[in-house]
Amino acid sequence: MNTQGVSYATARNDLFHLEEIGHLKKQKSGKEFLFVLIRNDA
Repeated sequence: MNTQGVSYATARNDLFHLEEIGHLKKQKSGKEFLFVLIRNDA
């Protein structure tokens, strides 16, 4: 599905980058990854 004009590869790379810099947490679920927002209530 490409509803926002963003390719799968771009979206995937963006999610992995956000996980790398600490904004998301990556969890494995079977063969898939789930990305969870890390709240920073500072």
